[in-house]
Amino acid sequence: MNKLTATLAALLLSTSAWAADMQAGKTTLSLGFGPEQTVHHGDTTYKGTMNLVHGLTDSLGLGLQTETYQAQDHSHDVSTNTEVDAWYARNLGHVLTLRAGVGVGEHISNIKDFPFYAAYVQADVPVNAKLTVNAVQYRYRNAFDDRRGFESHQVGTGVTYAVTDSTSVSGKLYRRWDGNINPSTDGVALGVNFKF
Repeated sequence: MNKLTATLAALLLSTSAWAADMQAGKTTLSLGFGPEQTVHHGDTTYKGTMNLVHGLTDSLGLGLQTETYQAQDHSHDVSTNTEVDAWYARNLGHVLTLRAGVGVGEHISNIKDFPFYAAYVQADVPVNAKLTVNAVQYRYRNAFDDRRGFESHQVGTGVTYAVTDSTSVSGKLYRRWDGNINPSTDGVALGVNFKF
């Protein structure tokens, strides 16, 4: 029952707004869901994400994101990472879009709560009006207190397909490394994005 509850909660709180174009005055809501598997033990965790980004200009945006998951180890720890972030995007013609972001947030679980910070970089390559290759996505995240063991590096790649002018679907593959650059997790995320 705990797995089902965490999975449903994760599905309701899901994201992948990386691919959403920032536009002045427009807001993008992204919902995502997918499994993660630890590299060494093979434990699978299902993670749901939600990302909300509001474009202040065509280049600057403010966001809120949250991810919820339940550990599949002996602890069955249910965790949520919630953060506020700021984004900058730069379009280089019709060839490449570069994005960078920084965020601060709180890791909340039934075992431990602590604040963290994160930095993001992404490069997107539009193939045509409907298809974008999210060529590379990088995230660095760590607790303000290094003793928490929260430091990680994540690299991913994916695609986004625009179903309509205001709705798109996306898929992403990623790998996460711990603070010592040891592989820790492989994941897949599927998402839907709404612009309004």
